[in-house]
Amino acid sequence: METLVFVTFLVLIGYFLLIRPQQQRQQRQLQMLADLDAGDDVITIGGMYGEVVEIDDRSVLLEFYDGSQIRFLRTAISRRLDDDEEEEDFDDAEDDIVEGDETVQASIGDDAEQNE
Repeated sequence: METLVFVTFLVLIGYFLLIRPQQQRQQRQLQMLADLDAGDDVITIGGMYGEVVEIDDRSVLLEFYDGSQIRFLRTAISRRLDDDEEEEDFDDAEDDIVEGDETVQASIGDDAEQNE
């Protein structure tokens, strides 16, 4: 009898600590995707920052800071940026991109020197 009570207790603990929070997270994510509109600033699951230009049932067209546009599945949108965090995140992203370009250029230059 005590074993049955203990197993039931463990199942309830597992439900409230693991299953229920995951279901709530999934529900919030689906609601966020359903509420997306043109003009929303978002981050993709790959970490790309963009603005929603066009939206249909399955996909989203995003425009990036350099003016390029790429179509993604709706499920590839990780989160929508709030007004408070938009400027901060976009500024950080632009800094990272510049640093990344410099690193890539240095690597290409180093490889060229090694091959000579």
